[in-house]
Amino acid sequence: MAGSGGVRAAARSAAAATRARLKAEQVARERLRDKLAEEVIVQLATRDAAVVESETRAGQALERLVGELGLSTLEAGQWCGGLSAREISRMRHLAREPRVAEP
Repeated sequence: MAGSGGVRAAARSAAAATRARLKAEQVARERLRDKLAEEVIVQLATRDAAVVESETRAGQALERLVGELGLSTLEAGQWCGGLSAREISRMRHLAREPRVAEP
């Protein structure tokens, strides 16, 4: 079998090229996965911060409804579209918590 060494060398070379291509594709997929996962985490953290900020402001308004205007929690809930006493309590608590400035 003359030339079988050349065929083997060519097969090894082709196999190595295929492995290199597959590895490069895998690395590219991993980079994209990492980038997209990071984007999801950043966006969810941004959303969560916005929700806390909005609920804190709502809690401040509820504090005024109950404190300054003398509404009961039940009345405040009714005036605010049917908020439960639990939601009102939670948001009023947020409004009373000391805020830490973000860097």
